[in-house]
Amino acid sequence: ILDENPIWELVKNTTLERGDIGVFFLAGFINANIIPELSINQLEINTLNESVHPEIVDQIIGMSYNQIQRVDIKMNDQEYTKKGQIPEYYVKLLEVYKPTRPTLDDDFIQNVLKIEGINNVNDFSKFVVRLL
Repeated sequence: ILDENPIWELVKNTTLERGDIGVFFLAGFINANIIPELSINQLEINTLNESVHPEIVDQIIGMSYNQIQRVDIKMNDQEYTKKGQIPEYYVKLLEVYKPTRPTLDDDFIQNVLKIEGINNVNDFSKFVVRLL
């Protein structure tokens, strides 16, 4: 249960590893000009959930805090490619959140008991076994 309910801690001056959450600024450029409709501010990518942006995850693992890197991704840029304009995409790593285990204290236990719907001693015993 502790591993299933991590607390996400903002860590500065670190690298993005698999299992972290990265927050990026993604910018689309054509001929060295930024294209606002091809850019996303505060793009959040959970590196464990590759269904969101699977083509980008392997390219961003290992990026450092504040690093800028070119990435190959598929975006909704057909109107530009039809005109022969091929966008280039860059990301800047703004924030890295790393999972930490919650502190096993009274507040945590009370919250989990509510979430788990534990109402009696028998259910609590089963919960403790799962916790350990």
